[in-house]
Amino acid sequence: MRGIWSHSSIRTLLLSMAGLGLLFALMAGLDLATSAEGSAEVRRLLATAVPGTDSLTEARSRLRLIDEELDRLYLAHRSPSAARVLGARQRFGESLARFEGLPRSPGDERLRQELRRAVGELDATLQGFLAAAGRNDRAAERALRLRWDRASRLVDRAFQDGIEFESAHVVRHAARLIGIWRLASLLSVSLGAGALLSTLLAAWFAARAIARQMQFEQDRASELELFSARVAHDLLSPLQATALALARSAAESGEQGQRAAAIGLAALRRVRQIVDDLLAFARAGAAADAAGRSSVKDTLASLAEELGPQAEAARAELRCDCPEPIEVACPSGILAVLVTNLVRNSLKFMGGATERVVRVRTAARPRWVRIEVADSGPGFPPGFEPSAFKPYSKGAGEPQPGLGLGMATVKRLVEAHGGSVGLGRSELGGALVWFELPRPRAAPLSSPARGGSPARAR
Repeated sequence: MRGIWSHSSIRTLLLSMAGLGLLFALMAGLDLATSAEGSAEVRRLLATAVPGTDSLTEARSRLRLIDEELDRLYLAHRSPSAARVLGARQRFGESLARFEGLPRSPGDERLRQELRRAVGELDATLQGFLAAAGRNDRAAERALRLRWDRASRLVDRAFQDGIEFESAHVVRHAARLIGIWRLASLLSVSLGAGALLSTLLAAWFAARAIARQMQFEQDRASELELFSARVAHDLLSPLQATALALARSAAESGEQGQRAAAIGLAALRRVRQIVDDLLAFARAGAAADAAGRSSVKDTLASLAEELGPQAEAARAELRCDCPEPIEVACPSGILAVLVTNLVRNSLKFMGGATERVVRVRTAARPRWVRIEVADSGPGFPPGFEPSAFKPYSKGAGEPQPGLGLGMATVKRLVEAHGGSVGLGRSELGGALVWFELPRPRAAPLSSPARGGSPARAR
């Protein structure tokens, strides 16, 4: 993160996200509370106001049925009609009981008391009327019938007041629900706006981070190019002097000296090629050269001759097998770095193995070339495989010198050129590291004839 985010930017981002998170939590809590309040209001409405209105309306209609039955009894003056009156009164009482069993609404106690008083007077009048009818006392019946009408109107007015009260209660509940729903809608819109704001803020920070990253990469690329150019100049200057010295030595020495000088000059040319290719790779921003290509057979043959003395010093046999002329989409200097790193690793970690062999083998496929470096050493330490290609990665307790950058360099270069890399156990009993590189798209360059003997050095 260094070079991309400053401490102030990180602090601003954290504070902004924390503020948005707190705002979201608060608004979500308000939304939940509002939804809970709306649900409670609906439950109260369904539990009191609506059932109360229904019960009072039902009791009012059953009061009219009692009136009708009393009229029949008064006109017909037959005792069977008294039973019908009592049945209508029982159903009327059931409606009143349902109303009384409902939860109390705020302010309805006074209405309930007036209703009970009016119903009590109504019942007393009804009992007197039925008693007069049983005695066949027509004068008492007429007086009580008039009294019933007055008591019935009082009860009916009480029912009407109760229905209006419950209706007003329904209206209040509905108005409150409308307010709650409006608040919930406002909170939902606010949450959506907050989500949009957080998205825009995150997009702004992301765009800012990308811009800083691009600038950071450009600065790093420029610094890397300058550094690579300085390193190349510092390396090539003494190499040129060494090449001149070897050329003069070859001219003044005998046949054996000339042969040694020729090997040294070839190694120097390869070093120069490696430096040039790595410098071009660095200048391209660690991107592969689309036009780069090299002969695997020629590169392995040169490396076999160059690395032969190192294999001999390690008392090991180096086998470089490439039975056919194939090419890879990679500069020869880069290919040499890949193979050299892996071969030197195998020689370095050969350990105390009795059979000491390092084998480089190739396999050509329609679109890829696979190169394997296998050895007869002890192989990778247990648990080392997951971190084998990480920079500065070395086996636990590894006594060999080195920074642990060879495998990481191989992986970086192979993947930059569109290939893949892996490791395993070799048929020789030791380590196996392989990498694959794509073949060039154009027709291959002319190479030695197929079936040539493999280059070998001991």
